[in-house]
Amino acid sequence: MAFWLAEQMKSKGFAGVLACGAGGTPDKLSSKTVVFGLCGSNCFNRWDMACTFKRLKNNSSRLRFFVGNHTWADADLITYAMAWLNACCLKTMPQMNAAVEEKKHFVALVQENIRQASESDPERAYEWAVCLSQVSAAPSLATSPQLLARMGEPSVKP
Repeated sequence: MAFWLAEQMKSKGFAGVLACGAGGTPDKLSSKTVVFGLCGSNCFNRWDMACTFKRLKNNSSRLRFFVGNHTWADADLITYAMAWLNACCLKTMPQMNAAVEEKKHFVALVQENIRQASESDPERAYEWAVCLSQVSAAPSLATSPQLLARMGEPSVKP
């Protein structure tokens, strides 16, 4: 349904699709439409989702599998997917005052998620840093020596 709606709204500049548990027809989507897919690792539609994402035209699109069947992802993963779509949208917004303020607010929220997760869940902190990297004006936390050290990655010199 999410893909069908994006197809119908193509001329209206539909920015993103959050596809949960089923693929679609990406050939009919605008190349500007970002898709974030969530699918259970044991879902009967996982092959369909993988094939759909292979045909997508937008390089910012992502497919995440989670442990489970043909069910909804947990709230944290859905929140992350929505943040990813928002980051991709913010990246393409013109640099008007409202957009700049929205980016600043978004960056601050994501940085707080990174800070909270960095000690207890470094993989999650890394994922949030990757999300943050989608916003062009965001500082590069993905190469922060402190964050990388906590994750066991070699430090990258600026």
